[in-house]
Amino acid sequence: MDQGAIVSIIKSVLILSVCVLLIGCSEQQNQIGGEHTQGSSSPCTDNSRACLSETAMSYIEALWATDGTLARLHPNARRTHNGGGSVDEGGALIAEKISADEITGYKNLRLIVDDQKGDVFAFWIVEGPRGGAHVAERIRAQEGLITEIEVFVAMDERPIDEIENLWPDKVENGLSGHGCATPVRQCLYEIANTYLNGLVIADGSSVKFAPDVRRTQNGGNVQIGEKTLRASVDREKLAFKRNFRLFADESGGEIVAVWLTGTDRPGHISTAHVIERLRVQGGLITEIEVFYTLEEGTLEGTSGWPDDLS
Repeated sequence: MDQGAIVSIIKSVLILSVCVLLIGCSEQQNQIGGEHTQGSSSPCTDNSRACLSETAMSYIEALWATDGTLARLHPNARRTHNGGGSVDEGGALIAEKISADEITGYKNLRLIVDDQKGDVFAFWIVEGPRGGAHVAERIRAQEGLITEIEVFVAMDERPIDEIENLWPDKVENGLSGHGCATPVRQCLYEIANTYLNGLVIADGSSVKFAPDVRRTQNGGNVQIGEKTLRASVDREKLAFKRNFRLFADESGGEIVAVWLTGTDRPGHISTAHVIERLRVQGGLITEIEVFYTLEEGTLEGTSGWPDDLS
């Protein structure tokens, strides 16, 4: 058996293992020597949490297998990279580009599902010819087909084996859970906004931080502790907040914010395209995972997505 076939078998095993671990796949994949066959179960076509996860995983699988035909893409699907710097229009073009990509490894894959809005967020570390990358993606699915993909990438030139997992592969809620009463979504939004609004006004005094809160930015810059984070928020110099979109995984107590902000200091004008994952436990923010990319020289950057995606 040649090396390509061996790599293909290894990829198939890893894909199925991750799929079963994260969502309990209803479809078995056989990806050996470039041949793709489906099990007896048909792809899901509803908007349930399980179907959203399964559909999003078809895109992850396609990237890993370098086979765009595996992704369940709507004909009019659309994908942007790092704030619209690169836009792919149409499922056929996205599939073609997936097949041309070369992902040689990945790890630390975590899915967050907003089953009310129909969005799945994938946070993971990948490796390609240029080294590693920390990636966050918003994947919107409707009736078993992917319609939107919004990608944020922070490059890391180290080999993937040298990149530390800054967050556990699968984070479990503590016994206290998120601490929100009904309606859970509104409660999670309110807690998250104490931080997100605090960033804009440079005031960390009212943010609902847990004592041991932890924040990472673009796969590094680890900050730990309530005192450290409050001081950091106090130092922010953000010019605006717009194109602000909030999502919630109510069962996991996680919120994802996607938004635009910027800096207008002399010599440092830029638009920041931001995605942040926040975890709430016991009514307090315990985790913040931030990815951002800068569009230098302008405060007028746009994401290419409407303000309200719900």
